[in-house]
Amino acid sequence: MHLRPDRLSSLDQFFLSAEGPSTPMHMAATLVFDSGPLRRGRRTVDVAALRAHVASRLHRSIRYRQRLMRTLVGGRMVWIDDRGFDLSRHVHHRRLERTARERDMRNAAADIVARPLERSRPLWELTILDGWSEQSFAVVMKIHHCMADGIGGVDQLAALLSAEPDEAPDDPPGWRPRAGPDLLDLMVEDLSGVTRAAEEALDFLGHALREPAATGTSLQRTLGAVSTAARAIVHPAMRTPINRAVGPERRLEWLAMPLAEIRFIKRRLGGTLNDVVLAIVTGALRRYLGRRGVRFGVGEGEVRAAVPVSMRERGSAAANQVSLWLLPLPVDESDPVAALARTRATTSRLRGSGEARELYSLLRLAEALGPTLSEAGVYLVKQLLPFNVVVTNVPGPKGPLYMNGARLRAIHPCVPLFERQGLGIALLGYDGTLFWGFLADPEILPDLEELVYAAAVSFGELLDRAAAEQPPVEAERFEETAEVLSA
Repeated sequence: MHLRPDRLSSLDQFFLSAEGPSTPMHMAATLVFDSGPLRRGRRTVDVAALRAHVASRLHRSIRYRQRLMRTLVGGRMVWIDDRGFDLSRHVHHRRLERTARERDMRNAAADIVARPLERSRPLWELTILDGWSEQSFAVVMKIHHCMADGIGGVDQLAALLSAEPDEAPDDPPGWRPRAGPDLLDLMVEDLSGVTRAAEEALDFLGHALREPAATGTSLQRTLGAVSTAARAIVHPAMRTPINRAVGPERRLEWLAMPLAEIRFIKRRLGGTLNDVVLAIVTGALRRYLGRRGVRFGVGEGEVRAAVPVSMRERGSAAANQVSLWLLPLPVDESDPVAALARTRATTSRLRGSGEARELYSLLRLAEALGPTLSEAGVYLVKQLLPFNVVVTNVPGPKGPLYMNGARLRAIHPCVPLFERQGLGIALLGYDGTLFWGFLADPEILPDLEELVYAAAVSFGELLDRAAAEQPPVEAERFEETAEVLSA
């Protein structure tokens, strides 16, 4: 039985096309676990048990045992079963020196993150790091961005974890790889890709004829999205010291904040949780770039963040379902509350305009262009500078998770770096904590810890200002109730 090709979307293909020798396009996370039942002697864990656990969970996601193949005519990439799948090529172990500490583990994680995934295999990798703590071990997980977006990546990771410490192990079904597509299958896939895109275009045209008023509104929004993207191209982001050609090395720094305190700021000062995050990033970049001689003001240009916006529909299995906000950060504003208010106004306008969804719909209509569209997008990102930094905030599990009985204590995510983007900031909420991951080129940001400290200071300022606000008691109780209901 032949496997029907499952093609990559233009968004999935974009992340493949953007990959280069110094810009691997995988997402990653460093997970820190209590050793617990896996502890085996001083600073060691049961690696064989962890490998067996991962093997028992692979059936929960089809992509764990699939690799890429290129069609012969259209050059589209499709997923096929990897007939030579070998788990030992995906689950690795690195034992650190017995004198190692958490900083050494972090450096080892950065070294792992810097290495690209092998294209001829399924595009994921897991490395167990022990030897650096009596009570803990770490797992560095890498998943290529063509395989999942942020929320999809959390789902892929969750497939390997359990909600209960003593959850019974899976009894996985036997796996036999299906035969890959033959020449005819690949030719049909090339044609069907064009056909599907044409069908979507005809559906759009039919809807336009049936409901011209609604279509006119949608078209206006689409033109607005195109106009916004065009402005970012015509007026690139400010040139800053963090925007230079990216090299192959990486450095990681981490930060953790109680989600309750972020929500407290949100309730007292207004906006969404993501608005508060962006205000913290704004304050951190203002301090960090200011120390490096960057001037902010009229005529100096925008410091701009690329903020992924999820378009994911419940139950959807597609890989990348994201659009993008190109968000100017008010780094010229010295007052943190005023910066939050300006951020809130910008995000509110973007949500109301629907530009992100219209841009996403436009990309889907352009699927017929295949790899051409993705390569054009990569060219624009590389040659121009539409943003200075990527800031992505992904909701994660609300309760504790376990791997083979070991409790997960922290998840520090990181987002890949594009050409001339020396810094990426990723956040993930887990079990009451908002975990930050700062990934940078150490040649471009040799003092990354100063940016992390600036983020902590920015957070502290907002928290102090929020505490100084004194809303009526009844209003505060109502806000807390609403927060619980919306969680």
